[in-house]
Amino acid sequence: MIRLIFAAVLIGVIWWYLRKLRKLPAKEQKKAYWNVAVAALIAITLFAVFTGRMHWLGGVIAGVFALGKMGIRYLPLIKFLGKNNVFGNPTFNTPHLKAQVDLQTGDVTGEVLDGPMKGKNIADLTNEELAELHCYYKDKDKRAYYLVYVVMQRRNTQAHSQSSGQAGQKTFVDAGNLAVTEAEQILGLEDNYSKDDVIAAHRRLIQKLHPDRGGNDYLASQVNLAKDTLLKHLG
Repeated sequence: MIRLIFAAVLIGVIWWYLRKLRKLPAKEQKKAYWNVAVAALIAITLFAVFTGRMHWLGGVIAGVFALGKMGIRYLPLIKFLGKNNVFGNPTFNTPHLKAQVDLQTGDVTGEVLDGPMKGKNIADLTNEELAELHCYYKDKDKRAYYLVYVVMQRRNTQAHSQSSGQAGQKTFVDAGNLAVTEAEQILGLEDNYSKDDVIAAHRRLIQKLHPDRGGNDYLASQVNLAKDTLLKHLG
């Protein structure tokens, strides 16, 4: 019975972890998959030690070898239980653009869903293509318009300087409201979250995206709006 419970818990944790991996940028997924493998190895080793199938010294050696071999600073199981883990990179969806901000680097990646560069990764666009896309979205999709501006600002292009008078406003009222699902994606929340979860997720993101911390006005405004949207939704 204990083995069945352990197996069920392990499978459930791995399934939950793999779902989280989909939110990571592609370049981080390989490292995260290694984390899954090491976490599974450590869990199996601990189970073998506790059930007497392996001497405790052998368990210690196996754990040290796994951590040293993979070069991991922290146990993955401890990392994803914390509030400041690698998961929850905010995702910003609009009808024309899907973008994700890497909280570690500040880079913006994502797919152009509609427009002149449809199907391309926004991070791969040239400055000229970004300027064209920025102009195209101006009257069609304000949120996509501002997201392109964020990429342009990161690159500090001439196009950014030309558009800063338009996109550099502080309120972004014309970007419109967020749907609940959009707000959840921005804050990295799924089902069965509480108001405390919303507040904690907002605090974590705003620390990274606030302009005073090297972030961006628009992204910070969307994080604030996402918090307000979900708190209102929860009543």
